Amino acid sequence: MEIVDFNERGPVLAVRPYTHTDHYWQVYFDTNRVVSETFGAAGYPVPESHVRMKQVV
Repeated sequence: MEIVDFNERGPVLAVRPYTHTDHYWQVYFDTNRVVSETFGAAGYPVPESHVRMKQVV
């Protein structure tokens, strides 16, 4: 896993597991699940955007 970029929501990670094409989608979804569970257990907040709207009258 590498940090690709930092933006207003936090770091952008590159996660590239390798597997046989027969197992690609299972590995893809399992990897995302494990990353999400691990970061959640560590207490990292879910990225969110805050937008302030100003109405001009």
